[in-house]
Amino acid sequence: MSTQLTDLINAATLYAKDDGAWAEQPQDIAETAVQLADIAARAQKALDGLKLAGSTNHIAIGSDQVAHLGDKTFSKPGDFDTAMAQLRACSNMWVCFSTGIALCRQQHQQDSIDKNINETASGLVLAKGYETYKIKFRELHDKEIADYLHAEEPFDCAGSIKAEGLGIRLIEDSQGRDINTLYGLPLMLLTDLLKNLAIHPSYTINN
Repeated sequence: MSTQLTDLINAATLYAKDDGAWAEQPQDIAETAVQLADIAARAQKALDGLKLAGSTNHIAIGSDQVAHLGDKTFSKPGDFDTAMAQLRACSNMWVCFSTGIALCRQQHQQDSIDKNINETASGLVLAKGYETYKIKFRELHDKEIADYLHAEEPFDCAGSIKAEGLGIRLIEDSQGRDINTLYGLPLMLLTDLLKNLAIHPSYTINN
């Protein structure tokens, strides 16, 4: 892989939808996050971004997150009542947030002979992985939950919390390598994947 692939496009993040406060997951929770990231990385919007950039030497970064408590997964709540139910379940509990990421780019003609690259209908997935970060929720009472939800409206966030915002007030403790995993993009893992592909983005920021 060329070391000149230094421009990164942060593709639109896609989330799994579920009608309830949580969904039963018979398969491994963390692996689910990886599969969701794979979908996000192949999303048409990501490829549209690559085309708008006017170059095939760009990488799209897809990411997705699931929150899980035991064998239950928390999806985006979508509304106040579902978010209320999720946070009630999380009260005084350790909850894991697994974020999967995948790197993809447009297909090149020579890729057809490279068996190490995963070819998909809409692009090439170069690498993928996931990381998990755990948080301990404080004991939450209904009024506190309701006040938080009215203030921040985290209805598009897995687990009904924006930890990078007012949601930090709901957290008592945390464990993990990279808090950015909790925020939705594990930057240490992203750096690992880029290094494995011999891609070394410049430290210079282009204005």
